[in-house]
Amino acid sequence: MSFLKNILWKIKRAIIIFLIFLLIVSVIYVVIVVRAGSRVSKFSAIIDSDAGNGVSDLLAISRVLADPGFEVIGLTSAQWNQHREAAENTVDLSQNLGDTLLKLFRRENIPHPRGGEKMIGYFNEPITQGSEAAEFIVKKAHEGSKDKKLNIITLGPMTNLATAILMDSTIIPNLRVYSLAMDYDPKTNVWNKNEFNVRNDLDALDLILNTDKLEMHIMPASISKELVFGEDETVDLMKHKGVPWDFLIDRWQEKSKGGKELIVSDVALIEAILKPDFVKEEQTNTPPENRNRRVYVYTLIKKEFMKIDYWKAIKKYISDNT
Repeated sequence: MSFLKNILWKIKRAIIIFLIFLLIVSVIYVVIVVRAGSRVSKFSAIIDSDAGNGVSDLLAISRVLADPGFEVIGLTSAQWNQHREAAENTVDLSQNLGDTLLKLFRRENIPHPRGGEKMIGYFNEPITQGSEAAEFIVKKAHEGSKDKKLNIITLGPMTNLATAILMDSTIIPNLRVYSLAMDYDPKTNVWNKNEFNVRNDLDALDLILNTDKLEMHIMPASISKELVFGEDETVDLMKHKGVPWDFLIDRWQEKSKGGKELIVSDVALIEAILKPDFVKEEQTNTPPENRNRRVYVYTLIKKEFMKIDYWKAIKKYISDNT
């Protein structure tokens, strides 16, 4: 009889241990799911974009226009004169595409000031490219403070931001900058400025890097390039889902020239801002040729999570607006 009781007690203990194990696993699973879906509660920013040179910028801007939790304070246009297919006035192309996108999303209330036509340039001292975009950045920065900083997301060269700082350096403490720029090797902590956005205004980047007390978060192209959208998937999810989405597909097919995949670095930066759990961000030193100060750099992205989140947001917007 005691032998049977001992067996029953062991079975009961095993069941209890198993149930405790299941409870722990369930709690861990819930935590992971909640973290994977977490996002900044509210976010507002100026987006500075060289949209005229491709489609990645437009896909990124569409992501935030489709998100009710993201306030676009303004959409400013950037030049991209060093592109091999650059037109005579590249900032106008960026401006026109931005205008079109805002109209298609019925968001013409968003300010859309035009940026500078050329790089800032250095001849003993920097030559500013006065523009509506730079003036807009200065104005909005003065509406912020050290405790409530103005977020600026630069998807292209930093001409407009650098010009704004040259116009009025008192805005520096009021700014938080998120930029797609340079390459970076997390293993060796080595930067490489041979990158598209940098080549379009190296002096602007150096001015920003050399600016003390400017909070800076950098998404290197060497990291963001891991996020890739396929044409078939994109067409399937967007085509005939509304005028804005047909516009994006037409733009994709116009610029891809038959390519079946597209690196969407601009989308990676937006997703990193909206979903901090999808990235690893570290502090590091600026490049050795620049003023020695600390900046933030994204060293890893969860590309599959980013892709899932992007399409989830787009599909919800389509569902809510059809």
